[in-house]
Amino acid sequence: YALAFGKHPECANTVSAIIESLDTEGFLLEITLKDGTIISNVRVYYEGEISSGNDLHNMAINMHRKAYNKLGVVYKVQNGYYQQVAKMIGFVLYKKVKARPYQFAATI
Repeated sequence: YALAFGKHPECANTVSAIIESLDTEGFLLEITLKDGTIISNVRVYYEGEISSGNDLHNMAINMHRKAYNKLGVVYKVQNGYYQQVAKMIGFVLYKKVKARPYQFAATI
């Protein structure tokens, strides 16, 4: 989020970020810069209205996707984005198969 949406001038130098907290306006991040400096309370505003926990969940997912799309394919490859996507697809397929067990019949 910091690289894609952060307004703090040092966000461009972020190597990692942790969500410290959130409020009605957005996420508050603790970012670590390339030189090791840690900056707390870096605000990343939501990209819409939040009125429930479900709205917040959906907003976080949408912002996650937008952040990776903003940062490009090379960033996605370097940071394991496609591995995450493959795991999610595998999990969804696993749940579908488990919910609908196949029955086999044989004649002798």
